[in-house]
Formats: sequence, structure tokens, C-alpha cells
Amino acid sequence: MDTFSLKKVMAFTLLELLIVITIIVILTALLLPALKSARETSKSISCLSNIKQLGLGLNSYADDYSGYFPDKPTSSDCFLSWDAKIAAYFNLDGTKFVPNSKSTVYLCPSMQINYAYSGRSFAANNNLGENRGLDVDIKRLPQILYPSILAGLFETPNCSGSFFGPRQRNMYIENETINNKQEFRHRNGENLLFFDGHAEWKSYAWVDSRAWTGLYYRTLK
Repeated sequence: MDTFSLKKVMAFTLLELLIVITIIVILTALLLPALKSARETSKSISCLSNIKQLGLGLNSYADDYSGYFPDKPTSSDCFLSWDAKIAAYFNLDGTKFVPNSKSTVYLCPSMQINYAYSGRSFAANNNLGENRGLDVDIKRLPQILYPSILAGLFETPNCSGSFFGPRQRNMYIENETINNKQEFRHRNGENLLFFDGHAEWKSYAWVDSRAWTGLYYRTLK
């Protein structure tokens, strides 16, 4: 092959290479958003599964305690919140319960966790359990007239307030409109667990519109 022919082949090969690189760059630009969306969808599904498992833990607790849900933290139980009281159903010691990377059922994969503060992604309805003797205390499932539309667990930020100390930080959601105690991590929405046992994603707008009309409590029997 003479020098002229060699130069033609090399020039053609470099052109092909540039075309291939250009195609790869274009495809990458097109696929990256889709891949990111797929990752977030996967995390949302995992989060939904976790909050569903926590619901099963609450039901198991109720089965073992004559139908009663975990009470609010008091000095008599070392100020353990609902999550610590159901820890045994996930092979964790509730009396020494500090969420960490091994207690993934309490975590949303989309959440940046600071274990020094909380290490939890979910909070319970503020009316869950014995609560100062109020009429809206949700002590047992048969009290609830509309369990399929009453939320029991919500998604929450890593840390935005405290109740009885670090273990109870941000563990309960009060009866109020959208506030900094709820976190909308998934497509401008959050995963909720309802008292009939089903878990479902709901949009910010859906949650906000029902904050005063049954998301936190309904008329109890």
C-alpha cells in the first residue's frame, strides 16, 4: 500500500471514529435522564415496600397486645417511640434501638441519612396509641371508620424537631397542613401507609387537600 492510500484509510477511520463518538454523546444525553428517572422509580418502590413492612410490624404488635397499637413514649417505657417498640419484628433490640445502615426497613433509599440525629425516614400519625386521653386517640384498629383513607405512617425529613429526645426525633406527624415534618421525595409526592394495611404514593396536592379532611384522623367508633 502506498503512502497516499494509507493516508486515505487513516482519514476515513478518523472520520468514522468522530461519528461514533458523536452518536455516543447524543445517546448518553438522551438516556441519562431516563436512567436517573429509573433509579428514582426503583428507590420509590423500595421505600413503598419498607413502609408496607413497617405496617406489618405495627399489625404484628397489635396482634400480640390484644389489638392495641404502640402507645406514645413515656418514662415507664424508657421513652421508646413506635418504631423502637416494633423493632423486635425485624430482629432488632427495641430497648437498645438506634437505627443504622443495617435497619434499612426504617429508611427511604432516596433520603440522605444522618445517623447521629435520627436515621429514620418515616413518622407515625400523631394520634397513634394512647395520647393524653384525646377523643381522636387511635388505640385499636376497630376504632377507625375509614381505615383505607386514614394514614398511619408518613415520610419525614431526617431531623426537623424532637419530642422526648434523640430517639423520638420527628417520630410523629401532627394534625396540621403541609409542614416541615413531611417529606415529598418522590415525584413531588410521598409514600403513605394507611390503616387498612395498604401503602400508596400520593402527590403533594393530594396530601395538602386532605390535611384537614381525614388524612390524620376520621371519626372513631
